[in-house]
Amino acid sequence: MEQQGESWRPWDEDQVFTFPEREDWIFWVTGMGSEGAEEIAATREWGVGNAAVIGAIRAMDQDAVEDRDGNAWGAGVWLPAEHDHEARAGVLIRTFPDRGNGTKAYRKFRKQAARVPQVPGVTISSYDVDEGEVDFGPFIVQAIDTVNAAGEVQIYWIVTFFSEGKDEVVRLEFQSVYAHLVDDIEVELGDLISHAYYGVKPGSALSKELGLE
Repeated sequence: MEQQGESWRPWDEDQVFTFPEREDWIFWVTGMGSEGAEEIAATREWGVGNAAVIGAIRAMDQDAVEDRDGNAWGAGVWLPAEHDHEARAGVLIRTFPDRGNGTKAYRKFRKQAARVPQVPGVTISSYDVDEGEVDFGPFIVQAIDTVNAAGEVQIYWIVTFFSEGKDEVVRLEFQSVYAHLVDDIEVELGDLISHAYYGVKPGSALSKELGLE
């Protein structure tokens, strides 16, 4: 992820949840400022000066900045080549520390996730829950289809990880308005989740302490 801003981030004292570099995704640290979107877009050749890419990055970053919980430290957009690198999905990344006993936290959340959530201002047209596991621990996926008063569809996939090696919960909140691409998006998200890992963040205090740069 490209780092912007100087506020608290979850990686200075330990490894951080992250993704490997992916051609059709751009990830960054939120709160980039007015000119940051152009810099982030320019990390891809097809993003240089591309108004659609820059606009998508700005929109997701604004969602994070306006986050009422104040813990969306990372964001990303999926801009597939087959759709001319126009945004088709976005994600906010959150970390909740001090989870406590991981097994108990996971079981408690699994019970909570079985109930259909309440989303203000929209009607939930469908809700599904699934679970899985990656190398560092189990996760739960909540798929939520919503429709607002204007008949506009918004689809969410909330992926909640319970790391076995860290006292925290990581939540990814994917979203898209492209209902006809649900199958493609779910394949992409599945591949993204399967390659997520914990690593040392380049540029962090920990990285410098370990002499990695």
